[in-house]
Amino acid sequence: MVVSSKAPSQIASGLRSCKLRVLDLQQSLFGDNGMVLLIAALHHNSSIQYLCLADCGLGIASAHSLASYFRGGRGVIEGLDLSNNSLGDEGITAIATGTCISQYVSTYNQQV
Repeated sequence: MVVSSKAPSQIASGLRSCKLRVLDLQQSLFGDNGMVLLIAALHHNSSIQYLCLADCGLGIASAHSLASYFRGGRGVIEGLDLSNNSLGDEGITAIATGTCISQYVSTYNQQV
């Protein structure tokens, strides 16, 4: 599903005030620019435990944003699905490094 250009900011706004445990944005196709907004919102929401971002059109910039989020140690994400995105070796390495530092992610799915 292709989301409108306003959707990432609307999702980010909603995340700042909710207590979701599961956030499934699979096939949202908001790309790297939308990910920046999502990560900023996740810094204000520590209730998300499972994050599904499969088929969202994410690239290396998204991977670095996620890695930064995990290195910050905010929240406890127990499951992360990034399958079918174009993260490349550099992006996967960045995320893996970030999740190892945070010691919070226990399930990680990245299918190429």
